[in-house]
Amino acid sequence: MVVHRTWIPRMSELTKYVGLTSNRVLRKTDMHESHRDTSSAKGDRKLPISQIVALAMEDHLSDECRYEGNSDEGFHTQLWSFTRAVRSCYAERADPHEVFFRDVDPEIRKRGGWSILGSDLNDEQAYLEFVSNWRDIRHRKGESPLSNAFEKAKNSPLGPMRCQDPAAEQRLRGYGLFVSVAGWLQVTMGDRPILLPCEKLGELLDVSPRTITQYRRLAVDDGYLTIVATHSFQKRIATEFLFDVTRFESLARASQKGTAEAFREAC
Repeated sequence: MVVHRTWIPRMSELTKYVGLTSNRVLRKTDMHESHRDTSSAKGDRKLPISQIVALAMEDHLSDECRYEGNSDEGFHTQLWSFTRAVRSCYAERADPHEVFFRDVDPEIRKRGGWSILGSDLNDEQAYLEFVSNWRDIRHRKGESPLSNAFEKAKNSPLGPMRCQDPAAEQRLRGYGLFVSVAGWLQVTMGDRPILLPCEKLGELLDVSPRTITQYRRLAVDDGYLTIVATHSFQKRIATEFLFDVTRFESLARASQKGTAEAFREAC
């Protein structure tokens, strides 16, 4: 059952706290653009932190439900929407969560403190919720981890060993993209197992589900994937995998702590 505890500010409060005016409204799409332009090496942002916080507050305050109990998406705290909006701008960076909290906290204090995002939020509770949410959030609002990994794979292909030969590269182009999707999906999911559904991946890669099954077997043979849970139709359990992010430098740099260790322990 979903528990709703809603705190809705007056429009004048929202305008004051978020920092928006009728003449200058910051678009939420700006935040996604800043995500795409974020530099993983230097942490550069297209938008200054003040505007990122303003957009995140707008996203948070516009949600119908400030606090959700157990739902289809899991347990969400009061700062779930706010944290997810902020993280959308930093998705390329693997810094500790404290770094991001230090960026955001002064901006929130300028606007009146964390209680403006939840009537019972004090400084300690805000920190704990922000940190907890940061670990759990895996993708931007309205997008799935798989679709995010697919876009990342197209922009940053990995180039598995089987595809290094020019002739094989053309022949196994689909396999190379599959490995890239699986690798970037593991980066998104951290040390958690990943799902590589044949139907959905087949649609993304424009191949048949049977071909995805063959890609998965080939990736296991090549040592990129290891199976941690086998498919069970009766129990409705899908096959779960872990990807060895250490096989590619770009994945190793972007991965969260514990990702590589999870694969080693599963083998």
